[in-house]
Amino acid sequence: MSASKKKVIKSSSILKEIEESTYLNFDTYIKSVSKPQTIKTYKSIYKNHLSQFANENDVINGARQYISIINYIDTLDKSPSTKKAIVSLLINLSKNSNPKLLKEFQQLQAKFHEEKQKLQFKALSKKIKDLPSVEMLTLYLDNMYIDEKWVHYIVNYLLINYNVRNMDLNVKIIKFKKDAKAGGNYLIVRKKDILYVRKDYKTHAVYGDKEIVINSKKFRNAVENLDSEFLLPQNNNLARDVKKYTYDKHTESDYLKIILSALDLNKDKAKIFEISKNRGTDIGTLLSTYHATPE
Repeated sequence: MSASKKKVIKSSSILKEIEESTYLNFDTYIKSVSKPQTIKTYKSIYKNHLSQFANENDVINGARQYISIINYIDTLDKSPSTKKAIVSLLINLSKNSNPKLLKEFQQLQAKFHEEKQKLQFKALSKKIKDLPSVEMLTLYLDNMYIDEKWVHYIVNYLLINYNVRNMDLNVKIIKFKKDAKAGGNYLIVRKKDILYVRKDYKTHAVYGDKEIVINSKKFRNAVENLDSEFLLPQNNNLARDVKKYTYDKHTESDYLKIILSALDLNKDKAKIFEISKNRGTDIGTLLSTYHATPE
């Protein structure tokens, strides 16, 4: 028996539990959406994929059309991301309808989410193979210090040791903590160390201010030798500017992928937790987005 026939038989049994009065009204739902980009996205999905199942009033009979919709999505020659987006709209349309129908769509969404993650992992694994090793990054860091390229050294030191984002590198050099204003990032030069203060990073609203004491004498020396009060130019091209100083012009996310993928998920849990804390990213997101083992 083919896989498609199995799905239909399973769906037929579900239909008995879904009332005929289960209607999915796109027109009513879209009026409740406030974000313009979401409206635009859902209108496109509906027009291209779901309108064929609706009547002239943009109403889909969920019970009668369920099998047709599921089979359409399953056989659609599109990526798991596109299929997941279609099902996401169906979930929103079903929230005030039959709970069993909603559950079916949620299970389908989970399936496409898993497929999407597998593809992302495969692509990430391939990219990891083409990236330099942690040892290469460390060697480059050491050479930047020897060559007295202080900005290069500081940028790479923070990326390698504290796994920060581009915006975290937009720092001002100051001598007193009282001068650290809200909404900024600072390297505070103290007698024996550097206090790295972040008040402006992507997830600040969730994790608040972050402070790290950096005891490295080399790092302190590099900071003291800077010619400017800011580490990087004050403009809107942080990503471009950071790549000027990294090894082979790699991005900050490349650095994170290199470092994470060199770790063992079972043996290096403490280090992974530390990276999560440094970056201000939950461990689940960290591993699903940046960790892969080269094939």
